[in-house]
Amino acid sequence: MDFFSNTFWTSKDEIWQQIANYIGGHFVDGGFFAPDALIYQHDSWEIILDTFTKGGNKNRTTYTRMRAPFLNKDNFFFQLYDATAFSSLGSLLGMQDIEIGDPYFDEHYIIKGNSVQKVDELFHYKEVKNLITKQPRIRVAIQHDTYNFLTMGLPPDVNQLYFEARGVMKDKDDLFHLFQLFSYLLDALVHMDSAYKDDPNYRYYA
Repeated sequence: MDFFSNTFWTSKDEIWQQIANYIGGHFVDGGFFAPDALIYQHDSWEIILDTFTKGGNKNRTTYTRMRAPFLNKDNFFFQLYDATAFSSLGSLLGMQDIEIGDPYFDEHYIIKGNSVQKVDELFHYKEVKNLITKQPRIRVAIQHDTYNFLTMGLPPDVNQLYFEARGVMKDKDDLFHLFQLFSYLLDALVHMDSAYKDDPNYRYYA
């Protein structure tokens, strides 16, 4: 069985540990007070994969998320999600719908941002577009952190690259490509002069 084969009954922890070993990351057992996490270091950025739960006892839903704190150089924000999904986050950030002139992307994804030029530049990176299409479900964005008692919120000068999908992701291909996507996005933001390459000096997991 090669690395990218998937076994239905293999646990999330086992799969995430295998991916950590493969990409050179490390798996963190969160214990009773924090979720388990897979942490990968890409240059000066820490990319964190974990899960969280929304809702009450009868309507609890688990989501998989990926986060990467970084220093936002020019206050650029965007979000991209499947055209069949619904999101109101863009209106909260004052972002506008943007088409990038790619018929496939403009049909299959909703892209919002506060700079048409920056959105067009970011989503014309071939590697970024290719990796986005490999995700069966996607919502990826630059956003402020949402305060909670675990993270205590990000510092004012730090934003996060953020992804979430409903359910616990266990497909090795999808997870591997997601780490690749975040790495390419962070590199692209630096190349676009929208992010500092410096370490943001913030860790979700000490």
